[in-house]
Amino acid sequence: MAGKARVVIHHFVGYPPDVWFATVRVCGAEVVGRRELSARDPEEAKGEALEIARATLADALADIRAAARAADKAAAS
Repeated sequence: MAGKARVVIHHFVGYPPDVWFATVRVCGAEVVGRRELSARDPEEAKGEALEIARATLADALADIRAAARAADKAAAS
């Protein structure tokens, strides 16, 4: 499953049926866990979950790039 991302919307027992949660896993690691979504419609919940995944991964990539630049700068000095 290397290089794969999995975005899942789901329910939890004890919550109303129109309450959706998102879980995002990348390469088997949970990067967003059980986040309650504001959308109540399943199709809107899918879109919200994908946007959360996109933003989370974009932030992580920015952090990785910044760390790589800092490492390159440290190695060059």
